[in-house]
Amino acid sequence: MKLAEVTCSAKSRSTTHRVPDTGRKYRFRSGFSTDVEDLEDARYFEESNFHEVDWTARGKLKSLLAGEEASVEEAIKSFGYDAKQSLAKGFGIKANQKEEVLEEELTEVAEDMKEDMEAY
Repeated sequence: MKLAEVTCSAKSRSTTHRVPDTGRKYRFRSGFSTDVEDLEDARYFEESNFHEVDWTARGKLKSLLAGEEASVEEAIKSFGYDAKQSLAKGFGIKANQKEEVLEEELTEVAEDMKEDMEAY
């Protein structure tokens, strides 16, 4: 599941970066983004000076839930209505609903996701 799209701002046509903590290698081509499916890797690139990270709604939610201080309700409420609809589509929830209903259903899914992350 794609969490972020990462673009390298290095001047070379093609470059490979290895994330030290996970050992995964990513190949970047000038002008193209690379999909990142691991939260640690996406955070590594976000902290780097040479990469631009465009989080998906699911990736942003997972990143918010990984923080100790964030509650599920606060994480869901931090999204705009369009992002909530995008998340709903990604989780197989009917996206064309009132915002309050979307928040309730997304909160349930996000709580399950947080429990899975804690168990992992």
